[in-house]
Amino acid sequence: MVSDRVGLDIGQTTIKAVRLRRSFTGQESLTYFKQDLPAPLEDHPSDTHLTDSLRRFFQVNKLAGVEIVTALPCRDLFIRTLTLPFRDPQKLLQVVPFEVENLIPLPLEEVAVDYQLLEPGGTDGPKNSADVLVAAVPRTTLTQHVHLLAEAGIEPSLIDVDALALYSLLQHLSRQGLPVPPDVAMIDIGASKTTVCLTHQGHPAVIRTIAWGGQQLTQALAKRHSCSYAEAEERKKDMSAHELAPWLTSLVRDLQITLHGYETTTKARLKQCWLSGGGSELQDLPAWLAEELDLALIDQSTVPDKLCPPAFAIALGLAVKPQRLKLGARLGIGQQTSIAINLNRVTTTVQGAQDSQRHDLWLAVAGLAGLLILGLTDLSLNLWLKEQRAQRLHAALQAQFQAQFPGMDARTDEVDQAKSALASLRKTLAHLGGDQAGLLPLMRDLAQRLPKGIPLAIGTLTVERTAIQLDAETDSFESVEKIKQGLLTFPDVQEVTVSDTRVGTSANQVRFRVAVTLQTT
Repeated sequence: MVSDRVGLDIGQTTIKAVRLRRSFTGQESLTYFKQDLPAPLEDHPSDTHLTDSLRRFFQVNKLAGVEIVTALPCRDLFIRTLTLPFRDPQKLLQVVPFEVENLIPLPLEEVAVDYQLLEPGGTDGPKNSADVLVAAVPRTTLTQHVHLLAEAGIEPSLIDVDALALYSLLQHLSRQGLPVPPDVAMIDIGASKTTVCLTHQGHPAVIRTIAWGGQQLTQALAKRHSCSYAEAEERKKDMSAHELAPWLTSLVRDLQITLHGYETTTKARLKQCWLSGGGSELQDLPAWLAEELDLALIDQSTVPDKLCPPAFAIALGLAVKPQRLKLGARLGIGQQTSIAINLNRVTTTVQGAQDSQRHDLWLAVAGLAGLLILGLTDLSLNLWLKEQRAQRLHAALQAQFQAQFPGMDARTDEVDQAKSALASLRKTLAHLGGDQAGLLPLMRDLAQRLPKGIPLAIGTLTVERTAIQLDAETDSFESVEKIKQGLLTFPDVQEVTVSDTRVGTSANQVRFRVAVTLQTT
């Protein structure tokens, strides 16, 4: 009987997978798969784009139907280690969720929680106490991850944490006979993030994700040398760690802070580190980084590349993780060989919560639709009643109009009434010769009195029988005075008054108002 398991590591720029095949005789073989994702500069690839890439990846490498293990990054989860004064499995099942509720900023119903009982790492502390590693993830984040895989036809059997995959890799190397210290800093430098797992007495003590990776380094080089992303990627491979040091400062600082937190928590100091990930393949980077962190770099030259390629560390850790133990073994009953947080265990609960929410949503939509129908019915009824009342009032008004003005056409449209009144006024003025028969000659004579060569723009002109008012603008206050003197020379002008003289909004612009009083005849 042959069993297969695939560790799937979905990165920002690549998809990596390791297939572990174990025969019935216990022999194991590892196969590595890798596919680059296009558009490495895109911070958040679309789900459709990633789903298509995953589907093609599984089809090309014939991984369908194999047990799949995947992981979420630490930055998407709340990771805590609890120490409880008992080891009873039933009590742990009841107490752990409520203990976690006080340590996370979200209500318990909005997160999915799984936990793992840690083996005693030393002789200190009471024997009946329990150290429990707890992982809580927002249900929306977990649902999105499961949905993404489902769209690609992938159903994971286990969803772990990426930093715990590094711990699983450490155990795997130990089982292969390699000398692995119990206290070590596992650092995996990926394309978009750096995953850290610090162990103490053979167990993970600090795990975290640092939002820095080789992609940020490439982007910085592209900006520094004004070149393309591909050119910066090639340039990065030819540069030494000392040349890249100015852009590695933030990573070193975050790693130092993590190590200080480890020392504060465990009262111990790490002395060795293990570097993996694609970023660890840069020239002299592992040795330089170990020196900056004051750690001794574990010699990986004795590890065959086929056993642990640096770029496949997380995928390999997921693939070689021992089978998930039953609840009794997971809570300390029986032998325990691995730390395994399985967030996939709660996906059925997530689906149930989604179905319940969907049912509540349909009820809410149906209630809103009913309220909308009632509201529209009430509005239509009110409009119909008002229309009937308006028609009755209009008929009464027409009757009154006909009684008061017999023989006249009572128009019901206001526009038609205005047109009729205007036509009647024009007809009357035509019979009387008009009331502005001498207006144009008067305006012509006034224009001739204005000084020549002075710009004058008239905005508003008001003409009455004995007065002319205008709002105008010219180029200076002197021109305003000349215009006034010119208007005073007209024989029919009795008085010229200039007011509201002020500077305009643009250069060489003066606005003013003129009132011309004409002599009455």
